[in-house]
Amino acid sequence: MLSRVTIGQKLVFSYAVALAAAAAIGAAAWLGLQRLQGATDVILSQYAPSNVALLRFENGTLAIGAALERLANRQATDEERARAYADIDDGARLVADAREAWEALPHTDSGWREWKAMDPPGGPGSTTSW
Repeated sequence: MLSRVTIGQKLVFSYAVALAAAAAIGAAAWLGLQRLQGATDVILSQYAPSNVALLRFENGTLAIGAALERLANRQATDEERARAYADIDDGARLVADAREAWEALPHTDSGWREWKAMDPPGGPGSTTSW
């Protein structure tokens, strides 16, 4: 039966099979990574809550920094500026939530002193300048 098929048809068929195999392998890998990410999130939240809080803190500060960079653009439209201000608010919320989560965890005395040393003179949320 394959003797009647031309070389071109055989090549097309072989490429189709290879493409289907690659798609199946890619889908299986993607699903596996999704399951791994879920398991990692559970493990981190149960066994390393301080790391989760610090990652949220870092994400909040990075979001604020990126938004401030966008605000520095003199050619930004009003909509872009409004979105940047909203991102600053979101970042500040992330930082506040992370701070609350971090402070709810048990810490050593030296850890508390180092943490409190980062507060501005008037305390968290203060409008007092450094």
